[in-house]
Amino acid sequence: MSTIVIAGSGKMARSIGTWLIDRNNEVIFYSRNEKRADDLRKYITRHVNRLQRYDPSASVKDPAFAHPESVSALVNCDIIIESVEEGIEAKKAVISAIIQRTGMPRLLLSNSSSILPSSIHDRCAGLHFFYPVQTARLVECVVPATYGTIERNALIEFVKDNCMDAIVQNEHNAFISNRLILPLQNECFRLLSLGYDRSFVDRATVSCLNGIGILTAIDSIGPQTVLNALIQYRSRMAPEEAGNFSYMHNGLETAIRRHVFPAAPAMKNPESAKTYDNLPFHFLCLFITSCLYFLENGWVDSNNLDLLLDRVYGAEETLSDTVQKTGEDSIRAYIEEQLKSTGIVYFRKIRSKPTELMGVNG
Repeated sequence: MSTIVIAGSGKMARSIGTWLIDRNNEVIFYSRNEKRADDLRKYITRHVNRLQRYDPSASVKDPAFAHPESVSALVNCDIIIESVEEGIEAKKAVISAIIQRTGMPRLLLSNSSSILPSSIHDRCAGLHFFYPVQTARLVECVVPATYGTIERNALIEFVKDNCMDAIVQNEHNAFISNRLILPLQNECFRLLSLGYDRSFVDRATVSCLNGIGILTAIDSIGPQTVLNALIQYRSRMAPEEAGNFSYMHNGLETAIRRHVFPAAPAMKNPESAKTYDNLPFHFLCLFITSCLYFLENGWVDSNNLDLLLDRVYGAEETLSDTVQKTGEDSIRAYIEEQLKSTGIVYFRKIRSKPTELMGVNG
């Protein structure tokens, strides 16, 4: 097994670390904050003690802890996984601080959910985990163009050795998981701005393809983290598409400033309340369309998409089953109606037949 440095002390770093400890890797946690490092040490120690208490036969290597003043423990690491806050300067700084003293590891990896790895370091690849790691057991491997076959194979082998499945991407189609639900997230904030009730909107996003409310998920991840990621995604969009996501951007900024999601204003037209009954169908059609759009562009195949929907979003059925049950014609007609009334580009026409995109005969 590997000697792995995990740079970070938040819940994602903890989840990654405990998973790798349980797979008998030698793990070293690196934290820049003394207080958080102490909390991290206590948390990881409890985890190891609990594991050994319930399974005395478990072979677990005691983790080590390091901070900027005690980097000697890092010298022999062969893998670095960066998992600090979602900001490019913070990620660059922590990686630079470590490799300045340890040299370049065999694999330099970033857990970023939005920042292209080559913009962090020219030897960096993406290894985006999902929280909690123990439940998802899935990663997005973002392989930059500078990676050769040997490095790419080493990354995939590391993932497999640690009992995880991988969706392998390049920097053109990176971060499929988060980009897939951007239209749903933005649509939530657009409806809030129109006066829809937050709890109704949140519940309406739950479907057979998505097991958790979109706004609830944003609360759990943290509005600042989601906003940081959105800024990265918008920077790589065409201007006409990026402009559509101002509802989400402004809504997140308000949530961060007020420490709460913006309260919905009174509806200008009370009759609009009748559309609440249609919200679940509205969000389901939008999510299906987003999935089909990704398939149509070749950014993901149907098998990996269903794996993502299952492991990350808690889908109860496959995309093809959902499309068949909902009806292709009904979905298409509704999305075309929404595009005509709103002009928002994510209500887009899918040129190909859904059955062809999903590899379904019929």
